[in-house]
Amino acid sequence: MTSAFPSSTPPEGRLSHLQLYLAFDSREVLRCHKRDAIKGFLKWALADGQGYAENLSYAKLPKEVVAKELKAINKIQ
Repeated sequence: MTSAFPSSTPPEGRLSHLQLYLAFDSREVLRCHKRDAIKGFLKWALADGQGYAENLSYAKLPKEVVAKELKAINKIQ
């Protein structure tokens, strides 16, 4: 992976990465539940979860980043 930030940028000024499968085996009910739980958590983290950021000394994600991430989450099947 590459970073759009220069190496001199402190870690708290960079974004984290998360890699997920785009497709879960729909024949296995357990995997479907895991998929739905992961998608639900990620959507919460990008919406209501952002409210916890400032109290924990984190910056909220820019709206453009949230929009990109939601689009990516919706691709998970």
